[in-house]
This record gives sequence, structure tokens and C-alpha cells, in this order.
Amino acid sequence: MDPVTHFTSGVVLSKTLGFKANTKSVVLFGSFALLPDIDNVISFFGTKADYLLYHRGFTHSVWGGLLLGILAAFILNKIFKNKFLFSAITGIAIMYTHIYLDYITSYGTQLLAPFSRHRFALSSVFIIDPFYTLILITLSIFAFILKSRKTAIIAATFLILYPIANLGIKSFVRYEVSKLTDNNAIVTTTALTPLYWKIIIEDKDSYKVKDIKTFGQINPATFTSYKKFDKNNDAYNLNNKFLKTYLWFVDYPVIVRTGGKYDFEIFDLKFVLNENIFDKQKHKAFALQLKTNGRGELTDYNFD
Repeated sequence: MDPVTHFTSGVVLSKTLGFKANTKSVVLFGSFALLPDIDNVISFFGTKADYLLYHRGFTHSVWGGLLLGILAAFILNKIFKNKFLFSAITGIAIMYTHIYLDYITSYGTQLLAPFSRHRFALSSVFIIDPFYTLILITLSIFAFILKSRKTAIIAATFLILYPIANLGIKSFVRYEVSKLTDNNAIVTTTALTPLYWKIIIEDKDSYKVKDIKTFGQINPATFTSYKKFDKNNDAYNLNNKFLKTYLWFVDYPVIVRTGGKYDFEIFDLKFVLNENIFDKQKHKAFALQLKTNGRGELTDYNFD
């Protein structure tokens, strides 16, 4: 989730738990809510493979959130002189809320790291959701202006329940798509979810994709088709550390032929902003360009 939503969640939780509404509390609790993203430091000192592997890793796990919450508890206990148990509950609640906010996106988070590298993702809220964030900010402002703990509780309830409500809408969309195809139908977030959703229809060799309106007409014949990238393709050097990490990271990889310096481009459909919404060129995050020799062997690559 974006930093603004994370920051606001810490502020909302502090007021919900009875802390005073003042500048010190806003800065302190908002900053605590950003603490799990300390793993972003890997982008400065590690490789691109390290970033994919370790961002939203241990500090976003069940155990990492617990440790960061206890660390925050020592600071809270020293500043506010509350009982340590209450400080620990506060700190852990803030860290787990951060993890929850990342879990609800399609990017997901490694809840069991370092014991498992599996990425858990609810995929019910887009990584930047103006509806979610603006309503949350508005409720938190009212809570502070009115000095109302009840309003803060409403904001905290909205913080938790909005993604769950979206999950219900997502289930409805998936049901509607499943009536139109016998193939596997995947529904995930896109820009302006829950008004829009990304639909991916999978068959043996390809994916078909389109961003659709929640209550709009769905016609699989209008979807854009892409060739699947086979993760077990022996033509590529899968012992390359970055390529192995990249293929672990992506869920719905497709491959297209390109011109210029690189022969092919691989990208994950869940990270594509489709022109069906904005009538603009597709935007592909986490795209990988490959160069191969005459035998199809990997000779060079570039990661955006």
C-alpha cells in the first residue's frame, strides 16, 4: 500500500486506542506505521534480485511484525509511561495493520518469511486507492478536530472492512466471468478498483486479459491475448540468479517479441495498467527484456 495510507493508519489506531490528538502523536504513530518498510534499504545496497526477494520479506512477516511491535513498545513505554503490555499491544497492532494493508494488494507480502518465501496476496485493493485513502484521511481529520474516539473507531473499522467488502465484489465479478468460459478465470485489482477489475482468462498456452467495469458487460472475445512464458523453458539460463528470482516473483508472466536491442520482453499481467481504462499506452511495471543468441540461449537482460 502507499505510504500515505500506511501513515494514516498509524494515526487512526493511536486515536482509537485512546492516545491524545496532538502533533507529537501524529508524527510518532504515523512514523511507526511506516517502520516495516525499512526493508526498502535493500534497494540502495542490494541487487535487483535482492530487492524482489527481500522487500516485503521478514519485516512484513508475522514474526517480523511482532519484533518491530515490541521494539516500538519500548519507545512508547518510555514516552507515554503506559503499562508495557498496553504499549506492546499498540506497537504490534500498528505493525500488523501495515502488513494487512500490504497483504490486501496484488503485490502481496511474505507472511511466513524467512521460513517460507511464498507471497500471500488478497488482491482486493489496488496499491494506490483514492477512495480508500481519502475516506480514511477524512475520518481521521474529523476524529482529531472533534476529539472523538468514536470517529476514530469508525475509521479503524473502515480500514479493516473496506478490503473485505471489495473481496465480496471481486467474488461477484469472478462468478460472472466463470459463466462465460470453461477456462480458469482470475480476477485481480487494477486502477480504480472496485469500480474496475482486471480479468485474466487462462488456457494451456495463453492468457487473455482485460480491465472491465464491475457491473459492465463482459465479452471474452474482446480480451487481449498473450503467449504464456513457460517457466520451465530450457532455452533460457534459469541458473541466472536474477532470472530465477524474477520468475519466482511473477504470477502471470507473458512473453512478447520486441525490436531494438532486446529480442523479447516478459512481464506479469497483474502489473499492467490496461488502456481499456485510460485509453493510453499500456504501462508495464516490473518488465524484463531479454537478448538471446541464434540458439535461443540467454545472453543479456534488462530489468525496469
